[in-house]
Amino acid sequence: MKCIRCRVTFEGNRYEIAVDGQVYPTWQNVATVPGGVNTWSLGEPLAPSEAQQVRSEAQRQRRNRNARERNETMRDLGLKKTPYGWE
Repeated sequence: MKCIRCRVTFEGNRYEIAVDGQVYPTWQNVATVPGGVNTWSLGEPLAPSEAQQVRSEAQRQRRNRNARERNETMRDLGLKKTPYGWE
Protein backbone atom coordinates (compact mmCIF):
# COMPACT_ATOMS: atom_id res chain seq x y z
CA MET A 1 0.00 0.00 0.00
CA LYS A 2 1.29 3.45 -0.89
CA CYS A 3 -0.09 6.45 0.97
CA ILE A 4 0.57 10.16 0.97
CA ARG A 5 2.63 11.07 4.01
CA CYS A 6 0.59 13.46 6.13
CA ARG A 7 -0.65 14.40 9.57
CA VAL A 8 -4.33 14.33 10.46
CA THR A 9 -6.48 15.03 13.52
CA PHE A 10 -9.19 12.40 13.99
CA GLU A 11 -11.64 12.47 16.91
CA GLY A 12 -9.42 14.93 18.79
CA ASN A 13 -6.23 12.87 18.47
CA ARG A 14 -3.28 13.67 16.22
CA TYR A 15 -1.88 10.97 13.90
CA GLU A 16 0.86 10.71 11.31
CA ILE A 17 0.44 8.51 8.26
CA ALA A 18 3.62 7.03 6.78
CA VAL A 19 4.18 6.28 3.09
CA ASP A 20 3.77 2.55 3.72
CA GLY A 21 0.29 3.11 5.23
CA GLN A 22 1.24 2.72 8.89
CA VAL A 23 -0.57 5.14 11.20
CA TYR A 24 1.19 6.41 14.31
CA PRO A 25 -0.31 8.47 17.14
CA THR A 26 1.69 11.62 17.82
CA TRP A 27 1.95 13.90 20.79
CA GLN A 28 3.78 17.12 21.49
CA ASN A 29 6.60 16.98 24.01
CA VAL A 30 5.96 19.53 26.71
CA ALA A 31 9.51 19.36 28.06
CA THR A 32 11.42 22.60 27.69
CA VAL A 33 13.97 22.36 24.92
CA PRO A 34 16.73 25.00 24.62
CA GLY A 35 15.60 27.58 22.11
CA GLY A 36 11.90 26.89 22.70
CA VAL A 37 11.57 24.29 19.92
CA ASN A 38 8.50 22.08 20.19
CA THR A 39 9.11 18.43 19.35
CA TRP A 40 6.70 15.64 18.41
CA SER A 41 6.95 11.95 19.30
CA LEU A 42 5.47 8.96 17.49
CA GLY A 43 3.79 6.09 19.31
CA GLU A 44 3.34 2.48 18.30
CA PRO A 45 1.48 1.81 15.01
CA LEU A 46 -2.30 1.47 15.28
CA ALA A 47 -4.25 -1.72 14.70
CA PRO A 48 -5.35 -2.21 11.05
CA SER A 49 -9.03 -1.39 11.71
CA GLU A 50 -8.21 1.87 13.52
CA ALA A 51 -5.57 2.76 10.94
CA GLN A 52 -8.11 2.38 8.12
CA GLN A 53 -10.48 4.83 9.84
CA VAL A 54 -7.69 7.41 10.20
CA ARG A 55 -6.58 6.96 6.56
CA SER A 56 -10.21 7.39 5.40
CA GLU A 57 -10.52 10.63 7.40
CA ALA A 58 -7.27 11.95 5.89
CA GLN A 59 -8.56 11.12 2.40
CA ARG A 60 -11.87 12.88 3.12
CA GLN A 61 -10.10 16.02 4.38
CA ARG A 62 -7.77 16.06 1.36
CA ARG A 63 -10.69 15.63 -1.07
CA ASN A 64 -12.65 18.47 0.61
CA ARG A 65 -9.62 20.78 0.55
CA ASN A 66 -8.99 20.12 -3.14
CA ALA A 67 -12.65 20.70 -4.02
CA ARG A 68 -12.69 23.95 -2.04
CA GLU A 69 -9.55 25.21 -3.82
CA ARG A 70 -10.95 24.22 -7.22
CA ASN A 71 -14.26 26.00 -6.52
CA GLU A 72 -12.46 29.16 -5.35
CA THR A 73 -10.36 29.17 -8.50
CA MET A 74 -13.37 28.78 -10.78
CA ARG A 75 -15.19 31.61 -8.99
CA ASP A 76 -12.08 33.81 -9.24
CA LEU A 77 -12.22 33.26 -13.01
CA GLY A 78 -15.77 34.63 -13.00
CA LEU A 79 -17.56 31.33 -13.58
CA LYS A 80 -20.75 30.31 -11.81
CA LYS A 81 -21.76 26.82 -10.70
CA THR A 82 -24.92 25.57 -12.43
CA PRO A 83 -26.62 22.17 -12.43
CA TYR A 84 -24.88 21.55 -15.78
CA GLY A 85 -21.36 22.44 -14.60
CA TRP A 86 -19.37 25.67 -14.53
CA GLU A 87 -20.54 28.43 -16.91
